[in-house]
Amino acid sequence: MMRNLMAMLVCGACALAQAPAEVRLQADIEGLVAFGGRTWGSDSGLEASTWLAERFTEIGLEPGGKDGFFQPLPDKGRNVVAWLAPTVASDSWVLLGAHFDHLGHDDKGVYLGADDNASGVAAMLECALRLSQQTERKRGILFVGFDAEEFGLAGSRYFARTPTRPLSGCAAMLCLDILGRSMLDAMPGTLFAFGGEWSSGLRAQVDASATALDAQVLQLAAEYVGPRSDFLGFALEQVPFAFLTSGTHADYHTVDDLPEHIDYGSLAGHTELISHLLAGLLAGERPAFEGHEPDAHQEARNIALIAHELLAHAEGLGRFERSQLRALERLGERNAAAERLGSLARSRMVVQTQLTLLSTGSLTGMRERLQRVLDGL
Repeated sequence: MMRNLMAMLVCGACALAQAPAEVRLQADIEGLVAFGGRTWGSDSGLEASTWLAERFTEIGLEPGGKDGFFQPLPDKGRNVVAWLAPTVASDSWVLLGAHFDHLGHDDKGVYLGADDNASGVAAMLECALRLSQQTERKRGILFVGFDAEEFGLAGSRYFARTPTRPLSGCAAMLCLDILGRSMLDAMPGTLFAFGGEWSSGLRAQVDASATALDAQVLQLAAEYVGPRSDFLGFALEQVPFAFLTSGTHADYHTVDDLPEHIDYGSLAGHTELISHLLAGLLAGERPAFEGHEPDAHQEARNIALIAHELLAHAEGLGRFERSQLRALERLGERNAAAERLGSLARSRMVVQTQLTLLSTGSLTGMRERLQRVLDGL
């Protein structure tokens, strides 16, 4: 009986591996949200971590934690860590991370977090499957499912302080968080990449992958989003990083963040680009962590484009939100055309962008604090 069951599971995994990417992505999103709210240290969170370790095993990855696939956290919960070795002798590796925890439940219902962040976990698993089939890898890859992102980034910050492999070997960290829809559901197919201001080499790699796949990837400094995801601990350790996301929407952190709202075609496109970026990082020169050098003119062009796209396609915007977006579009165009964009002008653009996106409902909180910052500039 047990032998037949194991055979059925193996056959099922093989069939899934041969399915289209959209089918695999949907299966993994539905597989993760089936555990419920996955709050840090809960039974559903622990069950989800076990499921993720099993998925890593099915793909053929090796355990990369302190206890098999697991890295227990000091108080409760655990990260899930898998290793794909290089095909040549090398101490260098790349980290691909996505948090699997979410917000649990309350009187409104269960917060399943299909986009935040089952979509990122599904993309990580898809990349693992693709890269495990490569015959040449100059670097290894560590795949990490982070726990407790929704609770102060506890899982990733613990990993960055106590990594399961020497962090000196980490060439880059890619953070996947919220990849299954788009900003206000108005920019399908657009991917945002934050953090290139700290590494011109990694920024160039992102641009190269976007060009090769004819994809729209808008690069902005991490200041535009702040310490909102698992890249933070690695940035503090001066590891080159890219925070990759498709942006937030009206269902962000609500009980309506459901699998049926995911844009699986767009998610598959993002996953293809991330796999291409990873392949380049595995084969190319190691990017350096440099000083803070944002491309302010590129940022201004991208800000103008974001405002334009939201004005054209976002639904339910009121008169105030539209006026804010038109002002932001003009600011971006003006700064993009400026011969020189000083630090003060750029700082105002960063804060004004944050305020405008808050007012359109793609984020929550922080508005009053940001307005005080803007008034002080």
